[in-house]
Amino acid sequence: RATPTSLGLLLGLLLGTQAGCGGAAPAVNGGAEAETPAQRAAADAVALRGGHTAEVTGAAYRPDGAMIVTSSEDHTARIWDARTGVLTAVLENHVDQVNGVAYAPDSSLIATAGGDGFVVLWDPRSASPPRKLGRGSSGLWHVAFSPDSRFVVTAGLDGMADIWNTRDGSLEVSLEGHEGIIWDAEFSPDGGRVVTASADGTASLWDARTGARMAVMTGHGADVFGAHF
Repeated sequence: RATPTSLGLLLGLLLGTQAGCGGAAPAVNGGAEAETPAQRAAADAVALRGGHTAEVTGAAYRPDGAMIVTSSEDHTARIWDARTGVLTAVLENHVDQVNGVAYAPDSSLIATAGGDGFVVLWDPRSASPPRKLGRGSSGLWHVAFSPDSRFVVTAGLDGMADIWNTRDGSLEVSLEGHEGIIWDAEFSPDGGRVVTASADGTASLWDARTGARMAVMTGHGADVFGAHF
């Protein structure tokens, strides 16, 4: 998992701005100047108007690159103008930290995955209420959209991955078999498969329609934190 400093640096690079106004970075560490460029960038990210009040856990671009959405341990997600760094919306619904965030490929939805065990779907184009999906029984670490934006896959701290229908909120299929936390889950480019990465030291390949486990990839000697097609 990325550290607060590395995520601050990421946001600084993504937004291309200092404190959203081109000013100098604020003092950190009890008034001392930031000791490194990475620390300065982290301070800049926190100083953005309306910035998160706790560790930033994730960041994603809207597909056209015009907006950025971030997730945080402060229980919120926030939408930023990628050109100016200005905060445009605060997404509040989770009752625990927000561990993951994703933009739909068609830009119609934002999905947030929370430690409260729910994935929340937001329509960034309207003021319609968010939709909450999930069991709420175990925290979620990651969420990703299918290429057609019709489904999301969630990765859980209970070793489960679930595929949800974004249109009607129904659970399509559960991917069961890992013996540890699932850190990452991603759809294949055609949407027909899902790959998961787990704390049990394996990655698995699944049929996204049936939930059948197609392959188990072994060989790592510790947690597998990421997997991509």
